[in-house]
Amino acid sequence: MNQPLRVAIADDERDMREFLDEAMRRLGHQVVAVAATGRPLSEYSALEIKKAVTGYGQAEKQQVNTMVKALLNVEEEVETDASDALAAAICHLNTRMFQKAVEESAGGGKR
Repeated sequence: MNQPLRVAIADDERDMREFLDEAMRRLGHQVVAVAATGRPLSEYSALEIKKAVTGYGQAEKQQVNTMVKALLNVEEEVETDASDALAAAICHLNTRMFQKAVEESAGGGKR
């Protein structure tokens, strides 16, 4: 498979769910192709993402935006959609780092 891997990040908003539902109907075969690569797929709820970035699962979008900018040391404005995507990436990175630490701990600290 020589095509780039594409990832969609969606909010809990009704319009986005409807858009993704339509995209899945039209492009479902491409989604199956991603799953068929054997790469691990991860899914995080909005609550998990917000909690990973702000420490509070019910944080407002502006709070998430502010924390993303602070964590990444960005001074200029970041669009809400971009900060949502970055927040999901931060959540994933934190999750993977935690999983790796647990695996290393269970293996007696071997690296």
